[in-house]
Amino acid sequence: DVISGNMAGEIIAFSGVNGATIWDFFFGAEVRI
Repeated sequence: DVISGNMAGEIIAFSGVNGATIWDFFFGAEVRI
């Protein structure tokens, strides 16, 4: 997660690519493949 402005998404993004993708999807930040 790079362009997200959502703090929750940003924090979880560091857990890994899958975590970033799933949580960004739920938080509406962005969807990464």
